[in-house]
Amino acid sequence: MIKLSAQDVDFYTPIIKDYILQKLTPQQGVDWQYDWQTLEDKAKTRTLDASVRKVLVSALKEQYQTIQTSELVEENIEKLKDPNSRTITTGHQITLFGGPLFVFSKVYEVIMLAKEMKSRMPDLEFVPVLWLASEDHDFEEIAKVKQFHEDFVWESSQTG
Repeated sequence: MIKLSAQDVDFYTPIIKDYILQKLTPQQGVDWQYDWQTLEDKAKTRTLDASVRKVLVSALKEQYQTIQTSELVEENIEKLKDPNSRTITTGHQITLFGGPLFVFSKVYEVIMLAKEMKSRMPDLEFVPVLWLASEDHDFEEIAKVKQFHEDFVWESSQTG
């Protein structure tokens, strides 16, 4: 298996590389570091009230009722009722040239992180979550992409 450092991958923007490599300071908008100890500390202290969990599970079940899901999806939704469950969440905003591989890599990462956290903290449950910003109306933000060190811009007079 080949392992690459974030600094060796041209996929990340400089600020994301700096965050992963812990080069950002609280003055630069980061209130916690990206390391195992911090993730474990956050998992111990962050939780939801039982009433919020109930609403969350109900809303997810309603959203999934017309979709055929696996048993694992249903189990993970049920786990959210448990006060000892935590979510490991990532998101994806629709972008030009983002492609399915980018989404799949995020899904893989969040699943693997949830598994690793479970192995580190067996008394807690970890549910991987992908939040998809599929209805983003900020055209200006998604109309630009950097590909092979070149900027591409989708210019349009569309509104609404």
